Amino acid sequence: MSRSQTPVARHTHTHTQTHTRTHTLRDSTEEKKNNSSCQFGDSPVAMAIWTVFLFLGVLLAPEGVTHGQPIQALIICPPQWSAFGRCFKFFKTELMWTEAETECLKYGGNLASVRSLREHLLLQQLIKQATGSFTRAWLGASDCVTEGTWLWSDGSKMSFQNWGPTQPSNYLGKENCLEINYGDTYQWNDDACNVRKPFVCEALSPRLSSI
Repeated sequence: MSRSQTPVARHTHTHTQTHTRTHTLRDSTEEKKNNSSCQFGDSPVAMAIWTVFLFLGVLLAPEGVTHGQPIQALIICPPQWSAFGRCFKFFKTELMWTEAETECLKYGGNLASVRSLREHLLLQQLIKQATGSFTRAWLGASDCVTEGTWLWSDGSKMSFQNWGPTQPSNYLGKENCLEINYGDTYQWNDDACNVRKPFVCEALSPRLSSI
C-alpha cells in the first residue's frame, strides 16, 4: 500500500507547488500592475498610445516649438484664447492627464509647455483670471517614458524648469505628470497622472471645438 500511495502523494505535492507558484506569479503581476506609476484610468492602451505620440512629437516637432527659437509669425488667437507666442486656454473641466491631452489635441494643440519664467507667470495669471485663485492644473510634461526624464507632449525640450521645493518627488513611485500652482510657492509638482484636474492647452492655431 505504501508503494501505491507514493505517486499520489508526490503528484499532490507537485500540484500544490505548481498551484502556489501560479498564484505567486499572478499576485506579483497584479501588484506590479496596481503599483504602476503610470496608470491612466481604465484603458491599458492609453499609455502606449501616448508614448508613441510623444516619440513622434519629439522627432517631428517643428523648429517653432523648440526652446530658444522665437516664432516670427503674428499669432492671432480665437476668442477665449490668450496669445503669447502661441495660443493658450485654461479649461475648468477636471480630467486625468491623458484625457486632458486628448482634449487639447481636438483643438490642434497639446497640454501647455512652459519655456520661461515669463510664460510660467502668464499661465498663472490665466488660471487666476478664470478661477479667482492659483488653482492647481495640468501642464504637458511627463516622465512616464523614462523615470526622471521629463518631456513635453508637444515635442519641445524641457530647458526651463520651475519645480517647487523637494520636487519632483515621485511619491510612492506613482507621480509622473506635471501640475502647476503646487504648494505655498505655486510652482511645479509631479502628481499621479490619474488624478483629475483642470488643465491648460496650447496651440499655434487652435481649431474651434467644444468641451
